[in-house]
Amino acid sequence: MNKFFTSKRTVMKGLLFVALFGTFALGSAALTVNQTSVALAHDRGTSCSVATAMSDIVSDANPTVGETITYTLNGAPALTASTTITVTDQLGSDLTFVSATPSVGTYSSSTGVWNVGTLNGASNITLTITAKVNAGTEGQTIDNAPSINYVQSGCTQTSAAGSATIFVQNASTPTSTAKDADFSISKTADVTSTVEGGIVHYTVKVTDLGPGTSYGVVATDTLPAGLTFVSATTSAGSYASSTGKWTIGDL
Repeated sequence: MNKFFTSKRTVMKGLLFVALFGTFALGSAALTVNQTSVALAHDRGTSCSVATAMSDIVSDANPTVGETITYTLNGAPALTASTTITVTDQLGSDLTFVSATPSVGTYSSSTGVWNVGTLNGASNITLTITAKVNAGTEGQTIDNAPSINYVQSGCTQTSAAGSATIFVQNASTPTSTAKDADFSISKTADVTSTVEGGIVHYTVKVTDLGPGTSYGVVATDTLPAGLTFVSATTSAGSYASSTGKWTIGDL
């Protein structure tokens, strides 16, 4: 829709100059992905004091039934001795296993065990597990909580890794996505020159370009020195000559 106002102004003296700027609020969309990091103690002889970190990230924290999601486990161990590492990540009955890709070692979907193998020094290890959300899980929270077992000479320890949680949406209440909003603004004058005491009519037009709604739109047209406000007419909202603000509202 087009909305506009016209104003009459008297030129007293000097150059004509009009400053115009608009303030508006735009709708926005954001996507959030859950990520949990955890510090893990790895074995160092009998002290088990070597520290590393592992994260568990899910591709969609708010899936729908039948949707395919991916869990990504990533660790960066820095070991000072040979360490045998196994990770257990067993999918529950609410998810159906589709595939798994380890960067090193092997993964068994029947046991949920990722046999990383024996590592030493600095490494980066990754496991991606793809699963399908089962029917009947609407409105449920499903937690994926891997555990890590590491063995060095004289020391064995198991630690819980960070967990990734999903909430399955109800089919009737999907997560809404905000749409971007946009509009254009223009200003014209009915004359290009005038004399002292002459009347100039300015027209400011705001056009909604969609697709989302712009909330609380305000356009500001402040008269410079040399112009005296006479009157203003708006097709929507209100104009305050004291501030130069045209409060339009929502578009």
